[in-house]
Amino acid sequence: MNRVLVAVLALALLGVAAAASLFVLRDSGSDDDKDTAASPPPTTLSVPGDYIWRGDFETGDHSQWGGVQTVDPDRIRIVEQPVSEGKYATRFEVRPGEDPLGNFGDRAELQAGRVVREGDARWYEWRTLFPRDYPVEDQKVWQVIAQWHSTMDGVPPVSIEVSGDTIRLLTSRHDAAGNRLQPFVTEHWRAPLARGKWQTFRARIVWSGSDERGSIALWHNGEQVLKRTNVRTMYPGSPNFFKQGLYRCACTDSTAVIYHDGLVVTDAA
Repeated sequence: MNRVLVAVLALALLGVAAAASLFVLRDSGSDDDKDTAASPPPTTLSVPGDYIWRGDFETGDHSQWGGVQTVDPDRIRIVEQPVSEGKYATRFEVRPGEDPLGNFGDRAELQAGRVVREGDARWYEWRTLFPRDYPVEDQKVWQVIAQWHSTMDGVPPVSIEVSGDTIRLLTSRHDAAGNRLQPFVTEHWRAPLARGKWQTFRARIVWSGSDERGSIALWHNGEQVLKRTNVRTMYPGSPNFFKQGLYRCACTDSTAVIYHDGLVVTDAA
């Protein structure tokens, strides 16, 4: 099954609320994209650039984010242990058949309430913990832990996913109408999936629907694992938004838990 999102997500970014049990809009700004208000910046920034927003849960809730997608609020919980920094992290749990959107895969995800557009350049940094008992799935069971999704339906242009016992950075190329281009999915980095310890992800992304102007660089646990690589990072003409949590194929009977913490976004221009 394709990793797709229904059009309600794009509408939600424009301020149209979906059913409260599926998608909960938070405090929004006054511009056309209804951006969620940025929480105060951290005391220090570990990434370059000017602070834009953070989703590190240090507010003690999910108000930094634009929306929640889960079948049960208990599946996305603020926790005080384990944490990678500060006081809080968030625990994401997905059980078999927990598909809040219906026939689009099981998930527990948070969605940013702001978008990036053609030409924007951003730094992203956060930390993720796979518990020691995180299940080992067959490689056919795709599992998305972070994705930058278009406001159009379809496979996310940029994502970090788990496949089998491997974690990977993928891009997917589309034209302006959302049609897949060839080559379609490209794997830019992979590493063995480490369990039981916090991992740091840092990405510098230039957002563009052009293969020449778009680019990605990636650091994992402080080491640069992908040098700046030119690649299309958007559907041409369509903004992207960030999602974090766990989203997976509805083809497994396991229960999985993952933790995220410390997200900070800055302007990389």
